[in-house]
Amino acid sequence: MRRLDKLLMYKFTLLLLLISCATFAQKSVLYNEHRQLIVDTSFHIDEHTYKNLPLFEKEILPRIYNNVRYPARSRYNNINGIVIAKLEINGNSLNFEIVKSSDEDFNLPVLKSLKNLSLYMWRSQFPENEKLIFYMPIKFEVVRQRYQKTLNQNHMITIEVTEDAPEGTDSAN
Repeated sequence: MRRLDKLLMYKFTLLLLLISCATFAQKSVLYNEHRQLIVDTSFHIDEHTYKNLPLFEKEILPRIYNNVRYPARSRYNNINGIVIAKLEINGNSLNFEIVKSSDEDFNLPVLKSLKNLSLYMWRSQFPENEKLIFYMPIKFEVVRQRYQKTLNQNHMITIEVTEDAPEGTDSAN
């Protein structure tokens, strides 16, 4: 019986190691292991940029997210869509452009958000001699029924915050 217990413990330990390795293999929430953008695999990045993704996703994306505003006309007309922006850091310059958009009304808010990011902020995150190209998808989606649904379910207004959401993104329902 003791030998069987050791064998089971060994298999269990090996299984845990395999699971933890698979968990750490996922390096990005935006890109797959082939360095392709998950929402549109026609966009891909080089290995050097891929290595910098954790910093980009942790430090840069939340700042962009907090500054993008839903266009009033699109919100009023219940228009949803996706924009993919290309961000290029090349030495002392920061360039960005919209490379794909489902609706032109979404382009300006994304460009304004990117313009509000200072080059200093980028330089403080990445060395000056780096050349990095990121593709960033932003989904615009009008969710109108959430407030009414939670009001009907809970019989009260629900104010919630997601613990992993970037600061300043609380929502009232």
